[in-house]
Amino acid sequence: MKNSMPTISCVCVTENRLAMLKNSINCFEAQSYPNKQMVIVCQERDVATIEFLRANRAAHIKVVEVELGSKRTLGALRNLGIESSDGSFICVWDDDDWHDIDRLKNQYSVLEQGRYLGSILRSILVLDATTDKLYRSHSRNWECTLLCDRRLFAERMYDLKEKGEDSPVVQHFMKKGYLCQTSSSPELYVYVFHGRNTWDRVHFQDFFDRGLLIKSNLDLYAILQNSAPLEVSRVVRRAVAELV
Repeated sequence: MKNSMPTISCVCVTENRLAMLKNSINCFEAQSYPNKQMVIVCQERDVATIEFLRANRAAHIKVVEVELGSKRTLGALRNLGIESSDGSFICVWDDDDWHDIDRLKNQYSVLEQGRYLGSILRSILVLDATTDKLYRSHSRNWECTLLCDRRLFAERMYDLKEKGEDSPVVQHFMKKGYLCQTSSSPELYVYVFHGRNTWDRVHFQDFFDRGLLIKSNLDLYAILQNSAPLEVSRVVRRAVAELV
């Protein structure tokens, strides 16, 4: 089965968030889709992360170290990760969010009939870790959930910006009709506001205001950080099921 499925490279840009990165790696390792690669782009100055990754090498995890003094925007670092990857498909894999164990399998499955070259989620979960409230998002194309054929990036790479670098890419792919939009599986992705995000609370507050509150006082952020991915998937799926 593994050899019959294309490799999906999950591109993760990280800096000075080792605890979050470890969780992100755990989510990747637990994916039910078998043929996968994780590409981690990090700065040489991020000593703790570099030391951890060097001490925990794995054949299916590629580490791209950015040299000291090299000033690159988030968009440029995403592009570097894509260029350094080996997979036929690219999946955005942000280090501070949570990914269900079936995320890759489910998002790739909609591409198998050949009509689309990529998939994106229109409904996800948004967690305010500062208030312990979990929301089902409003409907939009969530850029952080993009999974697509790597050939699409020959047409359009990420903008060389620190913020908002991903929206033009998704808009271009949508305009071309490349992406399948999925609204029925919000449990596949938890977008987390923890206070150290690229965007500030004002940005996230709009998502909270427009979302549907599912749960509060669930202690979900602690669960995300301290529990195995399979157990987290069960907790998240139960929360979504109660909404139906």
